Order: sequence, then structure tokens, then C-alpha cells
Amino acid sequence: MWREALALGKAAGLEEVLLADRSGLLVEGSRANVFVELDGRLWTPAPDLGLLPGVVRANVIAFAAELAMPVQEGRISLAELGAAEGMFFTNSLIGIKPVSELDGQALPGGGELISRLMTAWRSRR
Repeated sequence: MWREALALGKAAGLEEVLLADRSGLLVEGSRANVFVELDGRLWTPAPDLGLLPGVVRANVIAFAAELAMPVQEGRISLAELGAAEGMFFTNSLIGIKPVSELDGQALPGGGELISRLMTAWRSRR
């Protein structure tokens, strides 16, 4: 399923696509885990939704906790993403990559949490 979704996305000029379950809950990207800043909180889909719990995802969750910004693992509907203050993908090849566009609409570069996390993540390298 993810290969077909990615192929369709690539044909439309996209780098990555979001995958959802049958009820419209965000699960992951086709090749990456996803984090969303929404209502001043950092969210990532819960593992019981069937995502592959990546190494970088786990590292980001632990690193965010060290920065006193706990990540909420839960359920985020695709409909809620329109109100996101920012999003980013994680995987072992890209590390952390901000999402700049969602459904053809520019997405903010991230609110305070993503900005703090990205700055701290880059400075630790």
C-alpha cells in the first residue's frame, strides 16, 4: 500500500505522502514517522495504529522529553492537520525534515515547540 501511495505522490511531484487508517487517523508517512505541533503540543501517532516505530522517532521522543516538551502519542485525524502549527518527518536517512506543504497549502515552519526542538537537535550534532 505505501509503495502505491508513494508512487502516486511522486507522480504528483511530492517527496513524501501521509498514510491514514480506514477511519481517517494519521498513521505515518510512506517512508517516515510523522510529528505534528497542534494546539501548543507535540503529537505523533500511537504505535497501536500500526506504524513502524522508527529509531529516530524514539530518539526524538526521548530528546524532546529532555527538553521538557513531552510528545503525546495518540490519535490525530487528517482533518485536524489543517490547524497544525507545523509538522516534520523522521527516519534514519533524513533525520528530521520539516513538512512545508500539506494538500497544496503552505504549512507553517513550526510553532515554538518545533523551532526549539529543531535548534536543539541541530546543535547536538
